Amino acid sequence: MCVNKETRLNIRITPEFKADLEMVAKYHGLTMTSYVHSVLVKKIREEKEREPSAFIQPKELSPKSKKLLPFANPNEEIDDKDEGKNQTG
Repeated sequence: MCVNKETRLNIRITPEFKADLEMVAKYHGLTMTSYVHSVLVKKIREEKEREPSAFIQPKELSPKSKKLLPFANPNEEIDDKDEGKNQTG
């Protein structure tokens, strides 16, 4: 499967860390970009398995479950007194 990758990710690292990445990538027979990409893909898959709810888009959540998002504003108050209203089923 060929995926058109149009977005770049730029990070700042030390020259020593870059040299280490290049050596590890070469050891695995990959370019540095391919190696970093494969590591990131693997880590994201692991995170999705461990905590799938963190990857649900807000529009997919019900109003009740939105308050459980780890990215919610910690200063926002949650009004539970309206729970159960406007629900069908």
